[in-house]
Amino acid sequence: MEPEIIAGVAISISESGTVLNYDGAELNTGALTDDGLTPIASIPTIVTEWQSGYISDSYFETLDEVKTIVIQTTVSDSVTHSTWFDRETGQPIKSEIASDGYVVIQCKYEGSQFTTNNSDQ
Repeated sequence: MEPEIIAGVAISISESGTVLNYDGAELNTGALTDDGLTPIASIPTIVTEWQSGYISDSYFETLDEVKTIVIQTTVSDSVTHSTWFDRETGQPIKSEIASDGYVVIQCKYEGSQFTTNNSDQ
């Protein structure tokens, strides 16, 4: 997305919660899980799970005619994460975070290219 699309958006993260501000309007997203996970914190949580999460399950599934591998990790006692990766390209298609078996966050990735940042190169 272009920077102009998100111009004026401010996100405040504190112990009491997450607040999104735009043009004088305020949205307090609050926690979605007993662990305190907020919508804003979901993306860093997903990326952390990709990097170092303990894989608790994996399986193959076809999603919108795309052959995928689904990787599931355990975030905490009550929170799990799943990401569907395109088996051909390795690119993520969607991720879900569930709390006590109920999906509380779903992210879909469209037209993005994910790359690694190797400081050795």
